[in-house]
Amino acid sequence: MKKAQLILVSSILIIIAVIFCGCNISFVPDESDVASTDGLLTTTQSQSGTTGGAINPPSATGDSIFEIETNKSSGINKGRVTGAENKTAQDEENILNSDKYIVKGRIDADGVITPYNIARDGKNMALFTEINNSQLGLISKDSAMYIINPTKKKYSNVPAALQEYLKTEFEKSSKKENRTLVSEGDETVDGTKLQYKKYSDNSVDYTYKGVLVKQVSYENGKKVTLYVDSVTDKVSNSNFTPPLNYRLVAITDFMSEFNK
Repeated sequence: MKKAQLILVSSILIIIAVIFCGCNISFVPDESDVASTDGLLTTTQSQSGTTGGAINPPSATGDSIFEIETNKSSGINKGRVTGAENKTAQDEENILNSDKYIVKGRIDADGVITPYNIARDGKNMALFTEINNSQLGLISKDSAMYIINPTKKKYSNVPAALQEYLKTEFEKSSKKENRTLVSEGDETVDGTKLQYKKYSDNSVDYTYKGVLVKQVSYENGKKVTLYVDSVTDKVSNSNFTPPLNYRLVAITDFMSEFNK
């Protein structure tokens, strides 16, 4: 199994670090991102979905990854193990290699459980996670990039400078696939017998009949456990556009409200 999931999780962590921990990139609005007197963009979309001239109008469907209930429990997903009876590791490898997939799961860092949903279709990508109990998402499609607040049902255009920074970090993350197998065997995890493979970078893959259910790695010396709850190729265009009832707001208003 490739380390694709860990690459994507690294991307999520990068986004969180950039937006909430600071990276000396100011949230300066683009010329097209000018707020009106009510705090919404002049190209805003109302709660009813009526467009006001916005480019890339939101999706009219409700199957977005931002509309999905997340799992915040610890430990491996037993449903994942049960589901592995009807699929093979090669099935999922083929899905991931196709660059068209949705991966759902959780990250455990020092006991803090962070859910994630990731959708990808070629160069289009959408990420969903939570930080400090607040939902956060990002959409990158063509030349557009949006930051999403599912809790408030709002989204904003990501400033050009931050877009370039994130794209650069995504590219860096995609080049981290250098691991050499060190050892392998069996281990009981959460009451289930799993197979493990340890690699030269100290990461460990745990699988059930070849299907990945858990990965352990180290980010800056910190142990990070990744749980994979599902992998599917059921991807639709609605995963790469904000849902219809989300409002477009200025980035300054978005960040101000998110940080309250």
